[in-house]
Formats: sequence, C-alpha cells, structure tokens
Amino acid sequence: MTTRLFAPTAYARYQTSGASYTADAKGVIAAAAASDVIDLIRSGCTMLPAYDNPSATTDPSASDDHTQDYSVGSRWLNISASRVWTCLSPATGAAIWALDGVVPGVGVVPPNMLTYFGSGTGTMLASGNLNCQIGNPLAGNNADTTEDVLASYTLPASSFDLAGRGLCITAQGRTGATANNKRVKLWFNAAISAGVVTGGSVIADTGPWVNGTIPNNNVGWQLTASVFKYGAVSSNTQYAQGTVILGSIDGGIGLPVFPTAIESGAIVIALTGSSYTTGAANDVIAICFEVNAVN
Repeated sequence: MTTRLFAPTAYARYQTSGASYTADAKGVIAAAAASDVIDLIRSGCTMLPAYDNPSATTDPSASDDHTQDYSVGSRWLNISASRVWTCLSPATGAAIWALDGVVPGVGVVPPNMLTYFGSGTGTMLASGNLNCQIGNPLAGNNADTTEDVLASYTLPASSFDLAGRGLCITAQGRTGATANNKRVKLWFNAAISAGVVTGGSVIADTGPWVNGTIPNNNVGWQLTASVFKYGAVSSNTQYAQGTVILGSIDGGIGLPVFPTAIESGAIVIALTGSSYTTGAANDVIAICFEVNAVN
C-alpha cells in the first residue's frame, strides 16, 4: 500500500533510503512506499488521508474503515445529498465520520442531527416547513357537489421511516357569501382523479356545515391535523387527529384516525372543499395550506 504526503513546497524533491520523490504543483507526493514514509515525514512532509471517496451516493457507515483504506482525515462526498464527511477514526468495524458541511442552498443535513433547545442540555431533532401554499384566493371549489381538491402536497417516499416522525398540517380560508351547505376536509393518503379526491383517510372535517346550525355565509375556517408514524419500521402504521374552527365556533377535536399508508412510497396530503348539495362554485375558498414536519 502507498501513502500520500504533503510537502512544504511545490515540486520539492526528496531522496530516501529506498527511492526519490518529487511533489507535484500542489505539493502532493501521490504514492510513497510505506518504508519511505518516515524519512519523508522527517524531511518535513505531512501525511494525507490514504483514500477519499469523492463520488458516493450514500453517507459513510461504521464499516467504511481502515480495511477500506480510509484513514483519519479521509473525505467522503455524498453527491446525492451534497454533503461532506470527514473520518475521525478508521477503527475496523467502528469507523467514526463527522459531518463536515453541506453545499449552501443545495446540500441537505441528515435527519438524525441533534441541536440544543436554547441554552439548556435538552436536545432535539430538526423541524420545519415542508410546503406552504398561499393565494388570494389559493383555490375554490368547482360548480359541482364532489370533493374538489383545493391544495395538495406529495410527501416523498420513506419520509415516515421511523416511529416519531410527524407532520402538522394546517389549512385556512373562507366561505362564499351564500347560505349553501358546505364542507371542508383534510385527507391523508389521498387518491386524486381529475381534481377530485376519490379515496383516502379523512383526518380533519368540518362535517356537513349547514348555515342554519353554524353560520357559514362569508366566514373564515381553519382545519389542523397532526399525523405521526408509530410502530415498527415499514409497518405502514400512522396516527392522525384533527381540529376544526368554523367562523367563531370551535368545532373541537375529532376522533383518532389510524391510516395505513405505504411508507416506502409517496403519500398524498390533500385539502378539499365542496358545495355538497347546491354545487355552487367558490362556496369554499382556500387561502393557505401548509405542511410542517417534525423529525
């Protein structure tokens, strides 16, 4: 096995007991024999990592160790996620790699990175906004009685890879200036055909919003739902529960829902509105739809 070294100056020349070496324009001696390394270090050279991986498509693991020619300082670039790792220890079967950075605006930090909460010692995983759609209006229902899609987001495959991963979904809007019966729903694992939801799990629902019972003429509404992965990896088990506000009336919290979306595949989240008896367009108008994630 050969070793790379860094010389104090470009094109520096060295004579060891075994061979002669010349550094390149960057001061690198690319392939020194193991028996000559000590002589070169005594002459002022510094060892460089034996091996780097500049074109990986995954992150390094504990098995990417000394037996794979990695050494302290070896670099690993995950080109799929645009992030760089540095080897801290190449111990066989127990290599330690540290995240060294991500490409700004492109690179993605792994989901298992911890951060402190405030100045305390409590740690937490990252959380934040996955998707936000806003418009004035964002969308309104069509002139029909079906569950028309007002907004949707497709959660990428394998997002629910571990128990505890969660979503907070919020939708807000207003109703049209009519006394028609209206209904607004949030769906998880929705099936959509021609702009209409045809299946899935309802995780928040205004219920039949009848003006004579709860005023629905030109008022605001909000639906919020939490969805969490529970159970074993790849068990396709989720828990959801939602709340509803209809104008000035708090609709309370709905019963728990337990969807069984395929976690290895993409999962569609949808907001629908309907003028379910009259079929009047824009009886339900969406203004904002957002999906926030908790690792």
